[in-house]
Amino acid sequence: MRPSATIRADCITTPRSRRRSTPRLIFIFSRVAIAAIRLPDTSFTTVLLAPADGKVTRVLDLGCSIGQCTTALKDRFPTAEVTGLDVGLPMVRYAHKRATDLGVEVHFRQGLAEDTRLPAGQYDVILAYILFHEVPERLFKPILAEVHRLLRPGGCFTVVDAPNNRNLPAANRLWLKFDAHYNCEPYSPAFVASDFTSLLGEAGFRIDSAGPTPTFLHCTTAVKA
Repeated sequence: MRPSATIRADCITTPRSRRRSTPRLIFIFSRVAIAAIRLPDTSFTTVLLAPADGKVTRVLDLGCSIGQCTTALKDRFPTAEVTGLDVGLPMVRYAHKRATDLGVEVHFRQGLAEDTRLPAGQYDVILAYILFHEVPERLFKPILAEVHRLLRPGGCFTVVDAPNNRNLPAANRLWLKFDAHYNCEPYSPAFVASDFTSLLGEAGFRIDSAGPTPTFLHCTTAVKA
């Protein structure tokens, strides 16, 4: 789920034969989803890994949505130029307004994660916060290739997203299936089932750390070799 204040009502639909049996479940799941969306956890940015040489002049928030992590990254790296990029123009516009209202000097631009049109080798730190479960599986490798192109040697790439696990307990599989079908998350199952660590290695990254965040999300930090 991306940081946003609403869930699209037009996505919560069921076949007529099942409408009577699902409204309560839809309400429960959507309330949990909305609570998670409204309170995005950006605390991990305070300990976000920087390159070994300590030099951080450019930071990119890839798939920034309304910019909560973008402004948090500016707090973490106050002297760096921080940019948020998202495919959604309304998101980028609101992110700019939000940052301006907060008095935080960051930049936003519209673009594709797999084709950012940004300069190669110029970024020290790149963050992808709950991005990959929002895109089709066919874009995983192109996005990782683009991140590798953007980072300088020794640059750090941090991914915070759903944990990857092909052997989920039954209750988790139910949640994932329901979330995919009723909460506009059709790409989540493919990401959860992917071997993302191997994909990072194939793209030219070395895994530095991986583990859970204080929420249900998982944080992986990789370094460009």
